[in-house]
Amino acid sequence: AAAQPTPTTPTTPATTTTTSPTPTPTAPTAAPTTTPPTPAAPTKAAPAPFDPAAFPGTPAGADDAQPAAVAVRGYLATWLTPWNQDAPNAAKDLLRIRFAIVRVDARPARDLAIIGRLALTAPGSPLLDLYADWRPRAWAGISVGQLRLPLGAAATTLAPQLVMLDRPGFVNAMTKATFRDVGVLVHSGRAGLADGLVHLRLAYAGGGGRAGVGPTVAPDAPADGLVVARVQVEPRRGGPRDRQSLGLTYAREHAAAIATGDLARDKELAASVLGRTLVPFGRARTTQLAGVDATVARGPLWAQAEAMYLHSRPDDGGPRRAARGASLELAATLPGRPGGLGAVQLAGRGEVFDPNVDVGGDALVVGSLGANLLPAPSWRVSIFTSLTRFERGAPPAAATAAEVTARLAAAF
Repeated sequence: AAAQPTPTTPTTPATTTTTSPTPTPTAPTAAPTTTPPTPAAPTKAAPAPFDPAAFPGTPAGADDAQPAAVAVRGYLATWLTPWNQDAPNAAKDLLRIRFAIVRVDARPARDLAIIGRLALTAPGSPLLDLYADWRPRAWAGISVGQLRLPLGAAATTLAPQLVMLDRPGFVNAMTKATFRDVGVLVHSGRAGLADGLVHLRLAYAGGGGRAGVGPTVAPDAPADGLVVARVQVEPRRGGPRDRQSLGLTYAREHAAAIATGDLARDKELAASVLGRTLVPFGRARTTQLAGVDATVARGPLWAQAEAMYLHSRPDDGGPRRAARGASLELAATLPGRPGGLGAVQLAGRGEVFDPNVDVGGDALVVGSLGANLLPAPSWRVSIFTSLTRFERGAPPAAATAAEVTARLAAAF
């Protein structure tokens, strides 16, 4: 902004006249110069706990906490399903706590952080994350411990920033429980490469899921672990809320057979391996997962599309298992604060999931539509209705089922 002129104080005219001697000439004085102020370096604002433009995240680490500081954060989401019809994906409880997460960050050094997360609703063990992240450069880092794997866009979007109630069903079914494992993650940090254009993540993990929860592999069992690679390309932003992303994900796991003699227990353990119960977990096998995703945010508008393909083949040459899924999510935040209650966001999703490509009659088509009310940055009230089309009976016949779910979520 232009500088404002300095007001002058008027003087009272003199009442007497005096004669002054002729002044002695002096050397001219140089005109004062004004140095334009140096603009402040732009700062990147931290995302709000509920950002309507949810985006695939970068690994939490050394650039998320102040030096020599310990920060405690949390997230709680409660679901209420007052009415639903029988379907393969129907809610089992009237009221349940979907997310109850406590996160503790410590930063003992400028480029070193310790990240811990507890999920009070996680099966088996509440320990979700416990790892050290070292970032010697803004564009290079390494994390070691129990951590989140980069298994696609929805899997790397933090729970408080999900636009819909939850991630697409095929993402949960085709990856692994909580998306966690014990291993090493090499990444390009929050800054990324090529001035933030490219973000890379490469992980190697044991493949057994979280410590004390997944299957224990015998020393002589043929298992090579789990490798996950993800590249994410983000063109330069046009504004603070304008963002585009294209992501590619690939994962490969060679795992040992899970055969305890108790099928229910085997299925419980299989939830921690890649492909969960969609793969022939009773045999040693090689499983591969490929995914592609695109996310666009422009002002109040947001869209995300994601597709995955899973393939698993036993080592003994048995029949393969293949699954595929795809989804499209759209959201728009209304202008202002309708009714003075808070920001309102309308959202919807269409999803197709075929858990066994080689066998017909078990595909799911799900449509969801609802709204999010954000009365404050740390609160969200939502209500969504979904309609599922599936096949059942012998011979299989098409059927539909509806469900209504409300959510109350808070972050601190």
